[in-house]
Amino acid sequence: MRDNKILFLTIAGRNGASSRYRVYQFLPSLEAAGLEVRVIPPAQKPRGFGRLVAGLREESELLKASSGSDVIFIQKRLFGARFIGKLAGLGKRIVFDFDDSIFTSPSGGWSWLTRKKVTGRLKAVLGASGLVITGNGFLSSFAESNGARRTEVLQTAVDVSRYTVKEHRPGPPTLGWIGHSVNHRYIDTLSGVLPSLGREFPGLRLLVVSDKDYFMDGITVENRRWSEAREAADILDMDIGLMPLVDDEWTRGKCALKALQYMASGVPPVCSAVGANNEVVEHGVDGFLARGSLDWMDSLHELIRYPARRAEVGLAARRKVDERYSLHVYADRLAGLLRQA
Repeated sequence: MRDNKILFLTIAGRNGASSRYRVYQFLPSLEAAGLEVRVIPPAQKPRGFGRLVAGLREESELLKASSGSDVIFIQKRLFGARFIGKLAGLGKRIVFDFDDSIFTSPSGGWSWLTRKKVTGRLKAVLGASGLVITGNGFLSSFAESNGARRTEVLQTAVDVSRYTVKEHRPGPPTLGWIGHSVNHRYIDTLSGVLPSLGREFPGLRLLVVSDKDYFMDGITVENRRWSEAREAADILDMDIGLMPLVDDEWTRGKCALKALQYMASGVPPVCSAVGANNEVVEHGVDGFLARGSLDWMDSLHELIRYPARRAEVGLAARRKVDERYSLHVYADRLAGLLRQA
């Protein structure tokens, strides 16, 4: 088959969540579809002057690898404009993929110089790419307004074969949250909601699966360390999945991964009505969207009180993921996009 060598330049190795979900999980399916794939994550670099030398050596190696490829798929890495120009000069097709608001930071506190540097690199890769793949509509709009010629939305896919469907039973439910500790601050936004529910419903608890412990006064919290091998089983121990967010430029770029993982497990999600959550969740059907504390209270009340409602919403959520967001559905789409790139 012609034009079937795909080089992935990822932002991280397999342990990086973004690279794992946007690239690594697709590799077996892409190979089965007849594509020849190769992945090169960032090289480890020393500090000081040695870092500059190592960076130049890495660029030389990436250019060599790119010259033997048909498509160069850059996953969220922001190379310098000079290097992007060299890649474009090879005459290969470039695809850029990003699933976060990489044009800002969680705090929005970048210096003027950092913002200028990042903006310049983004515009260089967006302008050089024949195709830009994003995780949601907000990111696609940003790409289009900054020089992207063609965009496609591929929301984060989940491998449904890894997730068993929850069997909901009567009794005090477990609220759940999974993610990196840098995002614990979003759970804090529920500090007026969860303790109140904890007082009203004895036995209610919060399960947090993360890299660090989390605590909240007024509700029992169980902490578990995240691992790729156990994450599906840990989610299955949840009865209601939480995805609280604040509404800002950073969070609008998030791609609803938590919600999709809960949904794949048949665990009804309750999410802040921010960014891709609005695209993924249909309120009251396969999850709930909250725009403030009253919405959170109402939605959680309904799910805590009625196990049958949890089961109903959870099954609808699983069906949606099967039909729209499963790995096999998106693998076919990605293979087609790479052939058309």
